[in-house]
Amino acid sequence: MKKKYFILQNVNRIGHLFMEPFFANVFFGGPDKFTIGISPSIPIANQFALELMNRHYDVMAMNDYNEVVTLLNNNNALHIKTDTTEIYRFGDYLRKSYYELLHQPNFSPFHYEFTPEENKKGEKLKKKLGIPKGASWICLHNREPGYLPSLTYHSYRDANIMNFIPAINYLVDTGFWIVRIGDTTMTPLPEIKQVIDLPFNEYRTDFADIWLLVNSYFYIATGSGPYSIPVTFGKPPMLCVNLIGVRSGLHGTDDRDTYLYKMLYSKKVNRMLSFPEMMYPGVISVFADDYKKRGLDVIENSSEDILNAVIEMLENMDKTPEDIQKASPLNQKIKHQIAKMQLCEDIIGGELLPPSIKYFRLAESFLEAHPEILDDSLG
Repeated sequence: MKKKYFILQNVNRIGHLFMEPFFANVFFGGPDKFTIGISPSIPIANQFALELMNRHYDVMAMNDYNEVVTLLNNNNALHIKTDTTEIYRFGDYLRKSYYELLHQPNFSPFHYEFTPEENKKGEKLKKKLGIPKGASWICLHNREPGYLPSLTYHSYRDANIMNFIPAINYLVDTGFWIVRIGDTTMTPLPEIKQVIDLPFNEYRTDFADIWLLVNSYFYIATGSGPYSIPVTFGKPPMLCVNLIGVRSGLHGTDDRDTYLYKMLYSKKVNRMLSFPEMMYPGVISVFADDYKKRGLDVIENSSEDILNAVIEMLENMDKTPEDIQKASPLNQKIKHQIAKMQLCEDIIGGELLPPSIKYFRLAESFLEAHPEILDDSLG
């Protein structure tokens, strides 16, 4: 039997460190079925993530890593075979296989877990940070350009942390603590009671980032690496804001997961595009300059949008999936419109949505505030 290798290229990006091995594990059918190959020289984004990988997978620093990647690149391939090995790297086929299995009634995905010793370490960390025993916290991460300054073409994914302040104040007034994770290139938060700006805190470690995120009441994310972490642990529920393009979301698998998307204003037609219009091929791009070329302004979620989504998220935390669905008539409408768009695939080309559409839920408050997102021509 040929040995199978999965090449994990982006070890310097935390989302890939968590997401890729998780989806590969599902695809290959178990951690004993493949070896993860990494570069011996590329810096690791989070050492605790590497520790988790080593705990569950066969991880090898490959001396011939550059040659293997060159072979894949020269063949423009996600998968190649040699006489003795099969070599894979990340692609949408991995994510798709996971979400297809997720719909099967007997599928039980593997999730990371903390050891008892790590949970004790986390409890001690809480005490050092000043979070009282029994208190709940909300973890927050907002993408800014400082961590990966060379990726200027991804600037459309960035957002202004100050638009989160009203939501932070509301959560604090409700009794929650806030833990913002990230790095020291980020804009510091203003001094607010019960808010821990972890990047600038002496107790910030790679372990602290992960443990505090996973054990938060829910997680406020943007379209950035850490929003891949909840799916690998099976928790917490997630409110993802300032996403752009439906493919950039849908990482979660909790019925309470809720999304806010950036809006696109078209200078050609002098109006906001509806959500179905944003799904057409040639609209969403992974390059910031493409939006300028297409006459599209990318509009961030407002502080009011984020605040209302946070209030909605709190209301839904104790609801059943059925009750959430009943309270979301506009979501049912937009899903109906998306289904109609799917029927047009052969006309507009390509797959519009990944199989994880089951977990696609826009904040109902967002749809109420922005009726232009709905396309009434689709019913």
